[in-house]
Amino acid sequence: MKWIQMDLIRLQQRQCRYLRISLQKMNVKKMASIFKANSTNNVMTIQQLTDITHILGFKYRAEDEVTPTQVMQFLDIMGTINFEKFLHYIYIINRADMRDLCSVLFYVSDSDRVGEIDSTDLQLILKYLNIVASDEDIYQLMDGKKYINYNDYMTIINQLRNEFTNEVKQIAKRQIMEE
Repeated sequence: MKWIQMDLIRLQQRQCRYLRISLQKMNVKKMASIFKANSTNNVMTIQQLTDITHILGFKYRAEDEVTPTQVMQFLDIMGTINFEKFLHYIYIINRADMRDLCSVLFYVSDSDRVGEIDSTDLQLILKYLNIVASDEDIYQLMDGKKYINYNDYMTIINQLRNEFTNEVKQIAKRQIMEE
């Protein structure tokens, strides 16, 4: 009996390793076979998706700013999920820093999974963050580029965070001086 359990454990470990390798490379054919093996009639339930993410080793941590459920909400996943949304979800949880909402928003906006977003995507992200930016502002933030990658995006986000932090500090100083 122990031999059978050991074999099952080894099989699960091999499957998990195979899934992680597929995930890192985002090999669409391998991900399609994973989806097909774990879905019914080419759709997957949220529970099946959750089970797969656990098998892949994804665990929600207390320090994470964004939960897997919130990622599903960003992708409008309600009830069942098709293959494209499955790929997008796996792409997000594999690449995004779940401790940073802005990181997750980049990968949510990168729906074609090429690692870039355009000005419309950036404007929508900033709007979600309650930052008003004109088309000209977006053009300047993107240095006139049509697309930006994750590193460029995080540079922009960090600049905005620094500006906001400086503004808050100045407001606090003024309030202290007025008292």
